[in-house]
Amino acid sequence: MKRALIPNIEPTIKTEDDVNDKALADQLKELKIKHDWTTVKVTPNRINGCAFHPSNAKLLGCAIDVEGYLGFWDIEGQDEDGEPVVYNYRPHTRTATDIKFDPFDQTKLITSSYDGLVKIFDMNKAEFETLDLGSDHFPITSFDIQQDGQLIWFSTSDGEVACVDKRKGGNPKIYTLREKKIGCIHINPIHQDLLAAGSNDRTTTVWDKRKLKKDPLQSFDHGYAVTSCYWSPNGDILATTSYDDYIRLFELSKDKKELNLKSAIPHNNHTGRARWNYNKYHGLEHQHFVIGNMGQTVDIYSGMNGKELIQLYDEDHITAIPSVIQFHPSTADPTLLTGNASGRMVCWNI
Repeated sequence: MKRALIPNIEPTIKTEDDVNDKALADQLKELKIKHDWTTVKVTPNRINGCAFHPSNAKLLGCAIDVEGYLGFWDIEGQDEDGEPVVYNYRPHTRTATDIKFDPFDQTKLITSSYDGLVKIFDMNKAEFETLDLGSDHFPITSFDIQQDGQLIWFSTSDGEVACVDKRKGGNPKIYTLREKKIGCIHINPIHQDLLAAGSNDRTTTVWDKRKLKKDPLQSFDHGYAVTSCYWSPNGDILATTSYDDYIRLFELSKDKKELNLKSAIPHNNHTGRARWNYNKYHGLEHQHFVIGNMGQTVDIYSGMNGKELIQLYDEDHITAIPSVIQFHPSTADPTLLTGNASGRMVCWNI
């Protein structure tokens, strides 16, 4: 698509340079891959999502793949033969689509899948519980958890968004928001009534969760399908990625009534999603996000002005595009987990 035909690439608000760019970039330059193994095979097939265990006492990486497997990697451990400590399960029969820890219980890991199931893994018992979603089948594409830890919201490939009480289960409340697949939803971490939805219909829409039967608060056109939409940790910026190869940053007005385009960053977005750093120690003051690159680098951008802060690369360890990336939520220094299409992972830390 010609640039002139791509919507929403001319910012409507002025972005000021952030004087903290250099300090943050200097810190991120210290990130290295320290483990002995080139990469670690964590799942049998292509990794579709990853997460760190929230505790900083031990680095534990988790990954889901396109065949429904869930893998765990004890990043700093090794077995008696000096090999990485990895173990996995297969909770789903089709592609696992999302993975998150319960914000109120770090022993519970939640996954979703196109097989229509939401699974809750008990880390202590090594057992899975299936969340009751009633008699209907939902091809689940993503999910999010309200900060009260009670309601799980999920999206489907049929353009629906639904919510269910994870303590009780039962028939979800279902809302048809779009005519095509919604591939990503995210609840604003600060303003919990705001929900963003990215769709194959080339839009990102923002909704008031209390009024989902009405029209969206705002709708933003993209050149092609929207692949992700995530709120920043302070809740004031929405980052979207699309197959039109732009990362867009929309800033929430101070009265919380509208979003305006802050930056449109050219980037080959066939590599994955843009993920914010939600770590309370180094992710809030200068908000920034990470995304993989077709050149096999890890690209980190400022969320304040859209500038690229650093490209991370290690020719001795990187063998494929890091299509799935997450920051650790609680380590004192930045720590990154990346996964690729071969089911392999690496960890960057300081």
